[in-house]
Amino acid sequence: MQEITWNDFTKVELRVGQIVEAKVFADARKPAYQLIVDFGEEIGKRKSSA
Repeated sequence: MQEITWNDFTKVELRVGQIVEAKVFADARKPAYQLIVDFGEEIGKRKSSA
């Protein structure tokens, strides 16, 4: 794995959200959950998997 510089890291946008829904992702190749994450008014709710 290649190490990144501090300048590269400062370009990354980190966000925190609240998981408002989680269910089993039955169609996934490996066991996973489908998530609905609420990032607040600016971004809203988004789908993800884990």
